Amino acid sequence: MRLSRSDAFNLVANWLYRCGSECKRLDFNPLQKIKESLDNAKKYRPVSKEKLKIRNEPLYLRLKTNGVIR
Repeated sequence: MRLSRSDAFNLVANWLYRCGSECKRLDFNPLQKIKESLDNAKKYRPVSKEKLKIRNEPLYLRLKTNGVIR
Protein backbone atom coordinates (compact mmCIF):
# COMPACT_ATOMS: atom_id res chain seq x y z
CA MET A 1 0.00 0.00 0.00
CA ARG A 2 1.40 3.36 -0.96
CA LEU A 3 0.29 6.54 0.81
CA SER A 4 0.75 10.14 -0.23
CA ARG A 5 3.20 12.09 1.89
CA SER A 6 0.38 14.06 3.54
CA ASP A 7 -1.63 10.89 4.27
CA ALA A 8 1.44 9.22 5.77
CA PHE A 9 2.19 12.35 7.81
CA ASN A 10 -1.36 12.52 9.18
CA LEU A 11 -1.46 8.80 9.95
CA VAL A 12 1.80 8.89 11.91
CA ALA A 13 0.96 12.18 13.65
CA ASN A 14 -2.39 10.83 14.86
CA TRP A 15 -0.75 7.64 16.07
CA LEU A 16 2.00 9.54 17.91
CA TYR A 17 -0.47 11.86 19.60
CA ARG A 18 -2.53 8.88 20.76
CA CYS A 19 0.62 7.26 22.13
CA GLY A 20 1.59 10.52 23.80
CA SER A 21 -1.72 10.74 25.59
CA GLU A 22 -2.20 7.03 26.38
CA CYS A 23 1.26 5.58 26.92
CA LYS A 24 4.03 8.06 27.59
CA ARG A 25 4.39 11.81 27.16
CA LEU A 26 6.40 12.57 24.02
CA ASP A 27 9.81 14.11 24.72
CA PHE A 28 10.47 15.29 21.17
CA ASN A 29 8.85 17.49 18.52
CA PRO A 30 6.62 14.97 16.72
CA LEU A 31 5.93 17.13 13.65
CA GLN A 32 9.64 17.71 12.98
CA LYS A 33 10.46 14.05 13.63
CA ILE A 34 7.78 12.89 11.18
CA LYS A 35 9.05 15.27 8.47
CA GLU A 36 12.63 14.05 8.93
CA SER A 37 11.56 10.42 8.94
CA LEU A 38 9.49 10.77 5.77
CA ASP A 39 12.45 12.42 4.04
CA ASN A 40 14.66 9.48 5.02
CA ALA A 41 12.07 6.77 4.32
CA LYS A 42 12.74 6.88 0.58
CA LYS A 43 16.06 5.14 1.22
CA TYR A 44 14.57 2.02 2.83
CA ARG A 45 12.36 -0.86 1.72
CA PRO A 46 9.70 -2.24 4.07
CA VAL A 47 10.70 -5.17 6.24
CA SER A 48 9.10 -8.49 5.32
CA LYS A 49 6.58 -10.07 7.69
CA GLU A 50 9.00 -12.93 8.32
CA LYS A 51 11.86 -10.62 9.29
CA LEU A 52 9.54 -8.45 11.41
CA LYS A 53 8.41 -11.55 13.32
CA ILE A 54 12.04 -12.47 14.03
CA ARG A 55 13.36 -8.95 14.77
CA ASN A 56 10.39 -7.54 16.69
CA GLU A 57 7.89 -10.20 17.67
CA PRO A 58 5.84 -7.97 20.04
CA LEU A 59 5.25 -5.47 17.22
CA TYR A 60 4.46 -8.28 14.78
CA LEU A 61 1.88 -9.76 17.16
CA ARG A 62 0.28 -6.38 17.84
CA LEU A 63 -0.02 -5.62 14.12
CA LYS A 64 -1.45 -9.07 13.51
CA THR A 65 -3.96 -8.75 16.37
CA ASN A 66 -5.10 -5.37 15.07
CA GLY A 67 -5.55 -6.71 11.53
CA VAL A 68 -2.78 -4.60 10.02
CA ILE A 69 -1.03 -7.72 8.75
CA ARG A 70 -2.41 -11.18 8.03
